[in-house]
Amino acid sequence: MKNYIRYSFIVILISTILFSCKLKTDGDNGIVEPVTEGTIVLTGSVLSNYSGVAIVNALVKIYSDSLLANGTTNSTGQYSIQVNVIEDTEFTIVVSKDDFISDTTTVFGVMDQTVEVPDIRLIPSTSGTVTFAGTVLNNTTSTGISNAVIKAFNNYISNQTLSDANGDFSLTVTIYEEGEFQISAFKEGYVTDTTTAYALLGGTINIPTFRLVPSAAIEVGSGEAASIYLVSVSEDKLGIKESGDVETATITFEVQDSSGTPIDMNHSVNVELRIAAGPGGGEYIHPASQMTNADGKVTFTINTGTKAGILQVEAKITLATRTIRSLPVFFTIYGGFPVAERFEVACDQLNYPYWGIIGEEIIFTAYIGDKYSNPVRPNTAVYFTTTDGTIGMFNLTDDLGRASSTYLTWGFPDHPTHGPGFFEVTATTVTEDAQIIETSTVRLLSGRGIIYDISPTTFDIPNGGSLDVTFKVSDANGNPLAAGAQISFSVEGGNLKSTMPDPVRLEDTISNGPGITEFSVTIFDEKPDVDELATALFKISFAGPNGEGSVTIYGTTN
Repeated sequence: MKNYIRYSFIVILISTILFSCKLKTDGDNGIVEPVTEGTIVLTGSVLSNYSGVAIVNALVKIYSDSLLANGTTNSTGQYSIQVNVIEDTEFTIVVSKDDFISDTTTVFGVMDQTVEVPDIRLIPSTSGTVTFAGTVLNNTTSTGISNAVIKAFNNYISNQTLSDANGDFSLTVTIYEEGEFQISAFKEGYVTDTTTAYALLGGTINIPTFRLVPSAAIEVGSGEAASIYLVSVSEDKLGIKESGDVETATITFEVQDSSGTPIDMNHSVNVELRIAAGPGGGEYIHPASQMTNADGKVTFTINTGTKAGILQVEAKITLATRTIRSLPVFFTIYGGFPVAERFEVACDQLNYPYWGIIGEEIIFTAYIGDKYSNPVRPNTAVYFTTTDGTIGMFNLTDDLGRASSTYLTWGFPDHPTHGPGFFEVTATTVTEDAQIIETSTVRLLSGRGIIYDISPTTFDIPNGGSLDVTFKVSDANGNPLAAGAQISFSVEGGNLKSTMPDPVRLEDTISNGPGITEFSVTIFDEKPDVDELATALFKISFAGPNGEGSVTIYGTTN
């Protein structure tokens, strides 16, 4: 019967624990509610950045504070990974593959739904060269054609050279991965010819002889779209909305046929420009897509949002049999004007052991953000002043909204509020509406340590008795010693012990008081059953950045 009761109790206890693990507390009213579990499926593709070829067996890791799940891409470069969650979650996706540079993207997932992650395009980490060699002949006379333009190109690389006096050519191209190239030969007065070759890293590819047919000097139309190239960008460094910087940029692409000729209106295609990656502050492109003009060109406008960061765009042409992509184009978006609530100045310590020393360097840095929490735009001016010593008065912010200045100590600072040893550094800048804002910080120069106000200065502890000792350790101004200073208290003689057997190591502080500059220790007789008169002492000492020193007090004990 007892075993049955014990077993029943264990079953109930385990059930209660398991049920409680499924509960969470409502922070507003304390009600305990069941935690709802669910899943989010993340799907996407991993492609080579330049060729768009699927990357097989790329490692895909899903994080949210910690690693939640991982998987690999299949033979088409695709992945589908299910993650168990208890709420809608933001995920960081990290993709890696040998011979490629790892890439990271962030997506937000809703419980029990599938997230289609934008294509992740990995940049190859190595490069090499390939050489295309061949000859260009006149098809009628079989003589070499000099100064024919030889062009090797694919979706992401285009390079060219000229044939020599004998019609021979050798063209070396830097490539990031092996793949197919189109090689064309062009000479005014001849019909352009094009062939295809497969480029091998480090290889020399012999191209079949080009035999160009002479033609009448008549204007002919282009062929079908074969490649797209960036022509121009008006500005690649932009500012967020209402930042005072340039907020828009125009970007122009040209679509060419297989011979490198811009396509005409009869072969016009629709070009889509998409944001491949960005800070996510409402950036957009206008128009999203458009048809090429008579020169084979399209122009788009990039518009920034409210977040700073790197914006990457990519042009794409979708044909019936294949997709043509441009190389990615990058824009840097900087922050806006300073605001008071995101303006601070600081240095790496509160307390420096430099009292009485002239010319020690302390670096102060101002940190400035805009109203959207971005670092302010680079080259925002910051002015520095100080109550004592000297400091470089002016500097400009970097890409992270930081501006630094060097403070030189000046011996004996005396702050009007905090007193001797303290000084104040103030940073000043200007807001969007021309208002001056400032922020400041107080720091301490502490001096050599001293021990004082010791009580008592002699003692006689009876058998089984105790003694309370108080003392202070600071610099001459009553300020705390610098970080790393150690305050020690030791006793000798008789059977005495203290309540401070180990040294007190000071942290970085500019405050004073108990445990920092004021100390209280009790000495006691740990063997009250032994009654012997003995000479005794206690010793107070300090050591660290502010020097070292000690005081010994003598007495007796029974």
